[in-house]
Amino acid sequence: NIKQYLEFFDSEQIKIVLYEDLKNNPVRLVQDICQFLNVDQTFTITKNTYYNKGGMHKSKFLYTSLNKLRKYFNVFLKRFLPKKITKRIHSIYNSIRNSNLASPPKLIPEIRQQLIELYQEDILHLQDLIKRDLSNWLK
Repeated sequence: NIKQYLEFFDSEQIKIVLYEDLKNNPVRLVQDICQFLNVDQTFTITKNTYYNKGGMHKSKFLYTSLNKLRKYFNVFLKRFLPKKITKRIHSIYNSIRNSNLASPPKLIPEIRQQLIELYQEDILHLQDLIKRDLSNWLK
C-alpha cells in the first residue's frame, strides 16, 4: 500500500511511523510528527491512556455486558448528558474493560518462524521502501 502512495506523492510528503517508534519513545515521535507537519513542536504528551488496550478477556460475560452497555449508552444516553459526564463514563468503562484483560499467550516459536518465512520478502521490500532497518522483524 505504501508503494501506491509513493506513486502520487514525493517521499518528503509522507511520514511513515512504526509502532515501535510509538512504543519506544512517544514524546519524540510526537515531536517528529509536529516537525514533519511544520507545527509547534513544543506539544507534549502528558498522560498515557490506553483506550484500545489489547489482550485476552478474563471474563467473557463481563466483556459482553460492557459492550452492550457501551452500545446502549452511545445510542440512547450520550446525547443527553454533558460532555464532562460522558468523558467520565468512558473513562470508567475503559478502566473496567482494561482490568478484564490478561496478557495474550506467547506466540509459539515454530509459528513465529513460519510467519517470518512467509513475510520475509515483504519485510525486506518494505525496509527498502521506507529506508529503515527492519531486521528486528526477522528475528
